[in-house]
Amino acid sequence: MSVAGVSAVIGPAGYAVALADVSDRAREPHTTPVLAVETLPDPTTVLPRTAIALPPITFDPAMVMFGDEYTAPLTYNRIANELLFAPKVEAEILRRRDADLLRAVDHGNRLDQMRQAIADATNGWITTSAYTFASMHFHPVLRGGQSGSVIGVDASGVERVVVYDARGGVVSEREVAVSLSIAVREGIDHRWVIVDLR
Repeated sequence: MSVAGVSAVIGPAGYAVALADVSDRAREPHTTPVLAVETLPDPTTVLPRTAIALPPITFDPAMVMFGDEYTAPLTYNRIANELLFAPKVEAEILRRRDADLLRAVDHGNRLDQMRQAIADATNGWITTSAYTFASMHFHPVLRGGQSGSVIGVDASGVERVVVYDARGGVVSEREVAVSLSIAVREGIDHRWVIVDLR
């Protein structure tokens, strides 16, 4: 198969292992500022962690710019687990309308958007989303307006949309097929937070 224009084969657990050579320049040290996670709310105080089934995962060989660990499938397993957990936490925070907790899983553009969603829904309905992905592809990206470098994820799957009323009661539920572009950054304890999702 082909991943981001390079030859690749599928390894164990559905991971793509690149066969193309990576340039020396791509292996140069890359310093990325990380978030001080000890100053952020703990997402497990909002929702407990549960086992999550991961979809097939591929990654661009250029991810090695972040370090040799980004050639290892286990790295992407960890990030994918965080990325699937974070929207569930975000949805519960929106249901509670507690903007102070959003920093547990959101940063930058996404944090601003979710704070605004809560502000706009103070006395009315609020819409939440959680996801089940059928595929995830990781690649390096640069995001204007964000501090530090971030990782991009192209994901496809199903979005579960739930609308709540002002008392937290369910107004409606539906599922829709989606293709998303997501950006995440890492905290110092290897937690990942969403900086953009569209």
